[in-house]
Amino acid sequence: MDPKTYREIRLYMHPYLSKGKKTANKKKQFTRLIAIIEDIFQHEPSQKINSIGWRQITGYWKRNSDTAKIRREKYNVLVIFFAQANPLVRVPEPQNVNSMASLSNKHC
Repeated sequence: MDPKTYREIRLYMHPYLSKGKKTANKKKQFTRLIAIIEDIFQHEPSQKINSIGWRQITGYWKRNSDTAKIRREKYNVLVIFFAQANPLVRVPEPQNVNSMASLSNKHC
């Protein structure tokens, strides 16, 4: 990821990271956010935060097979990020991994 993009993410997340108690959870959530955006950039031609939308996030959920709890935590940090970075982006809720597998089997 470009250092400029990292700084931009950090700028948008500054209110979340600076307010309240500095917990390990906030650091973990920020690390997860960076990993999510890096994964999206690996699979998308554009390397700009403004190019991330509903389709890219849905693709990320389909590529990942985390537990329901981790998916919910990732969803929460994405909602926080896009509320600051681009309020027009509606973050899709993650589906259960089992239901996604059954949907892909039905379409085959």
